[in-house]
Order: sequence, then C-alpha cells, then structure tokens
Amino acid sequence: MPDMREEFEAWASSHFVDVGSGNPLKKGPNGHYGFYVVATAWKAWQASRAALKVELPERAVLPEYTEHRLLYCERTGFNDCLERVKEALQQAGIEVK
Repeated sequence: MPDMREEFEAWASSHFVDVGSGNPLKKGPNGHYGFYVVATAWKAWQASRAALKVELPERAVLPEYTEHRLLYCERTGFNDCLERVKEALQQAGIEVK
C-alpha cells in the first residue's frame, strides 16, 4: 500500500506542471518541494489527513482456555484483522485511537 507522500505525488504529478524545471515534484536541498504550489498542496494534504481520526473497536479478549476452538480462531482472526486495519490507516496518515 502506498504511503501518504506516494499518494500525494501520484495525484500532484497529474495536476501540476512546472514549466521552469519540468518536474513539479522536484525538491530543493532542504527536502521541500521547490514549486510553491506543490509545497502548499503538500501541506494541505497533510493537514487534511491529520484532521481524520478513526476509533477502532477494542481487541477481543481471549480466555486462557476455551472448549470451542472456533471461538478462539474467530477472536484471533478479529485481532489480526484489527492490527492490519490499524497499520493501513496509520500508513495513510490517519490517526487511530
């Protein structure tokens, strides 16, 4: 899954043209975008992602022993899925509680 900057750059490369350098995504020595419009769009992109917050459900609590193996597998699968969703949201720049 692409990270937040990769998503932004894919979007920006199809929306901006820098006639000076020919590359609107070119970065200066400080690592920031040299094209002012792209730099401003990047700050707005980050702010929009920072404003998003998601609260995920609590992890399923597993008893130390259960007679029903299926119940154990369901809870384990739920927790694994929850971790993957959390990682994907964080990678996209979305805050997860």
